[in-house]
Amino acid sequence: MTANDETYSSPLMQLVVEQLRKDKKATFADIKAVAAKKGLTLYPITFGRAKALLGLVPSAKRGEGKRARMKGALGAKRGPGRPPQAGIRRGPGRPRKLESTGFGMRRGPGRPRKQSSASDSLGALVDMMKQTERSAAAYRDALERALRLIGDALGV
Repeated sequence: MTANDETYSSPLMQLVVEQLRKDKKATFADIKAVAAKKGLTLYPITFGRAKALLGLVPSAKRGEGKRARMKGALGAKRGPGRPPQAGIRRGPGRPRKLESTGFGMRRGPGRPRKQSSASDSLGALVDMMKQTERSAAAYRDALERALRLIGDALGV
């Protein structure tokens, strides 16, 4: 390597770039064999990234790739009243976006609904306090009965 060569984050990437600089038409299998001799495992993504870094294959800048072109083309050709990204799929297991439909976000299981107004939350607070007072009275009665039974048993 010469003094002006760049250093890469991994020895594998450095090896692949070196091999591609020596022979621009080197195949994946050729470079994989060289990497295996050095105890490295070559993956197709590393090979492709090295070729893109050296400009041996066409590559778009970030944000200008296939998905951006597809999104831009769909946005320009969409008719009135059609969603802007109908052709772009969200992937397996991902639900539709609900905020765009006007229904709001979905809540997880067991998560309470939002309170609709301040009076509802105040009413809920009063109900909770009444329930707490009833529970305290029931516990107090049970303790008094237990004390009476213990007192009778001891003859106090």
